[in-house]
Amino acid sequence: MSTDLPGRARTRPAHGNPGPGGTVDPPAAQSPRALAAQAVLGVAVGIVAILWPGITLGAVVLVFAVFAFGASALALASLITPAGRRSWVSRLVLALLHLISGVVVLAWPGLTVTVLVVLIASWALISGVLEIVVGLSGGGWAPGHSAGNAVSGVLSLALGIVLLLAPGTGAIGLVQVFGFFAMVSGLAALVTLPQALPGR
Repeated sequence: MSTDLPGRARTRPAHGNPGPGGTVDPPAAQSPRALAAQAVLGVAVGIVAILWPGITLGAVVLVFAVFAFGASALALASLITPAGRRSWVSRLVLALLHLISGVVVLAWPGLTVTVLVVLIASWALISGVLEIVVGLSGGGWAPGHSAGNAVSGVLSLALGIVLLLAPGTGAIGLVQVFGFFAMVSGLAALVTLPQALPGR
């Protein structure tokens, strides 16, 4: 028997992923999970890149591709949040940039270290500008994360500049610089995580 009162509209669940018991989590509740995933991705890739002994060019390509594909997925996932929709154009372009960059480095025949440095530097400069745009427009996962986007953008710009100033760096130098960038970016997401928790 229905317990709805006459003339009273039924409450519809918020859009989102099914939670425990068949309930649906609102987009805002997904922010902490996405930030945690971003933090884990950055720190894990950074640790692997820095500690990998005698890393080869092929391994550098693989490390960058994993990071790029993960960043692309997270940028796309951010579009479901209210804040992400405010900067959906920048987010979508950012996701496509990450995806294309990962595909290019994997598919490039006869890729050399110098070419890889230039590709990653270009990716870092463009994504840095887009991250700053997202941050300034308030399009982060959470209110406090908009500043995190801007910081991530500045770090990305710094990575691009450093690599362009040293295009002759070897595979080990390249992966260490990139690993440091990935780790700091992951830690920045981790610092922002408490501000995205429910009730904050």
